[in-house]
Amino acid sequence: AKVIKKPGNVHDFKEFVVYVQLYGEQFLDSFREPTNKLVIPTDTMKNTIYVLAKKYPMNNPVEFGIDITNHFLQRYSHVSKVHVEIFEIVWPRIIMSNNLPHTHGFVDKKSYKNKCLVINDRENIEVTAGIVEIEILKSRGSSFENFWTDEFTTLQPASDRICSTKANLKWTYDNYYDLKSIDHNQIYKNVKQIFVDQFALHDQSISVQHSIDEI
Repeated sequence: AKVIKKPGNVHDFKEFVVYVQLYGEQFLDSFREPTNKLVIPTDTMKNTIYVLAKKYPMNNPVEFGIDITNHFLQRYSHVSKVHVEIFEIVWPRIIMSNNLPHTHGFVDKKSYKNKCLVINDRENIEVTAGIVEIEILKSRGSSFENFWTDEFTTLQPASDRICSTKANLKWTYDNYYDLKSIDHNQIYKNVKQIFVDQFALHDQSISVQHSIDEI
């Protein structure tokens, strides 16, 4: 987690959950021979993330994930590939009764998390971003009828019902983009808004999978 201090005593709050895996042929020695000389301890990896979080702005999971992979590849010559997966826990700012945002207060975590997976092997970088566990609900405009029934079925058909589910969204960036120059925060917001809008507008759904296909 990181507190970002802004003018006027305004704070932003960032929370990332980071998973790091390091690959390299020389690590095989730690399995085949009684030696740890090239093993990078998980304690070192953990502390490295803390240092990088202080060094870099942590604007979004994509940029921070690239920063992490570049650091490990540049620092350790025996590392040939770095696999970094990041989940951003989103903390929305408290909106006061006067409809003004609080300068340093945040409500409970939202249901969804911004996510990024960065794989860097010195020659190519693969970046897949996404949003996980978006909880969505509609109180009408969804049905479920004419499904398969047999002697084990107790579910009754419904021509109009509450539809509530969780969704995971994912997209991949092409290699030739300058990924550090893109406004990834805006992409996360745009993708989420498009998804929510389409879900809300699809009022003739005959099933969850029908809604997924329409979206």
